[in-house]
Amino acid sequence: MIPATEADSKWLMVVLHGLGDSMEGFRWLPRALDNPRLNTLLVNAPDGYLGGFSWYDIAAPAAGVERSRRLLFDLLDRQCAGGFAPEQTFLFGFSQGCLMTVEIGLRYPHRLAGLIGISGYAH
Repeated sequence: MIPATEADSKWLMVVLHGLGDSMEGFRWLPRALDNPRLNTLLVNAPDGYLGGFSWYDIAAPAAGVERSRRLLFDLLDRQCAGGFAPEQTFLFGFSQGCLMTVEIGLRYPHRLAGLIGISGYAH
């Protein structure tokens, strides 16, 4: 977690990287956004892929998307239990992370503050 510079802020952005990347690929984002209220949680996908990570197998995505969805639901539930309410939580995803952002936004049982998807598609 990269904490907000504003004390006690409960706004959260969860960042999901693309295929073959890792959370390190987005470590620059909080500084670039320069939003003192925004806590940022960078997340690695569960599967290794060419030195980085993958949210699902690109050749057969269905099972991996479902598994990653369950993992991300659990992550969001833990964040909520830790004080970050869904209505103050954004998801940001690039490429495969974009697909997972759309997937979570459509299926998570609680309304999120917003979804930011870049260069992706829907499953």
